[in-house]
Amino acid sequence: MSSSHIKPGDLVKLKSSGPVMTVGKQISGEFQCYWYDKTTKKIEKSNLAKEALIKCEQESI
Repeated sequence: MSSSHIKPGDLVKLKSSGPVMTVGKQISGEFQCYWYDKTTKKIEKSNLAKEALIKCEQESI
């Protein structure tokens, strides 16, 4: 799936790997993404470029 079809509420991953994240809002061409860190037991967030993300299929989680 293309990153151009990513919208708030979608599940995404970094193209290079990493945890499944939930997309929040889009800010200046980047997506605010949230994920649960099992090590720190906290919800983390980061603004990530759309080019670095790939949409996850619900069945693959």
